[in-house]
Amino acid sequence: MITTSPVARWTWNSTAVTGDETADCVGAALSVLYVLGANRLSGPVRRISVEVGRYGAPRSPLHSGVFELHGNALEENARRIVEEVHAATPRGPVGTVVTRMDCPGRWYDADGTEHREARLFGCGVLATDTFVAVDLVTYGDCWLPHDLTGRPQPEVHTANAPRLAAALDGLAALLHDRTEPDAPTRYGVPTPTGVGNLLGPDGTPDDVWSRYAGAASAAYC
Repeated sequence: MITTSPVARWTWNSTAVTGDETADCVGAALSVLYVLGANRLSGPVRRISVEVGRYGAPRSPLHSGVFELHGNALEENARRIVEEVHAATPRGPVGTVVTRMDCPGRWYDADGTEHREARLFGCGVLATDTFVAVDLVTYGDCWLPHDLTGRPQPEVHTANAPRLAAALDGLAALLHDRTEPDAPTRYGVPTPTGVGNLLGPDGTPDDVWSRYAGAASAAYC
């Protein structure tokens, strides 16, 4: 199933690399895309939103815009977008820079057939002149041992969960911080290596799909 609110969320915190909040923020976001793509999880992302916050006045940003990604050259995209943001941002003390992307994704069913989703992941980055905070969310249940109705899906889990685990490890290495699972959501329990099912009172995977069907947008076959 694909949900409209996250199935799981993970976070990382690292030290700023350049001291340029925009460069560190955009660079970290596109690095996440590289890791997802390297593990055959994400398809091409076309746009990234960037907001440059005014120091001391976060509700009055210096600049906010959406920028296009061209091709697959992430370093070139990062350099160009940073230049565009700098050119569009009026002078003033910068507080935080925030980026957000919705990421299309790929998953495999029990027969090994590849499926593509318009939004399987979401990524957000917040940067200051001293640190960078990254969060990654997923909207799919193909990583879970049981789907959101509580039905076992061993073939789907085997085809998809190891790629997610490898990506989480890759992001931890890239960002020099251990993967921190967020709190359980209404759909799943994040772990450092993936997602576990929510359990009912009898200890079996719960049918959370029926409970929250109004918040879900589509279903796997």
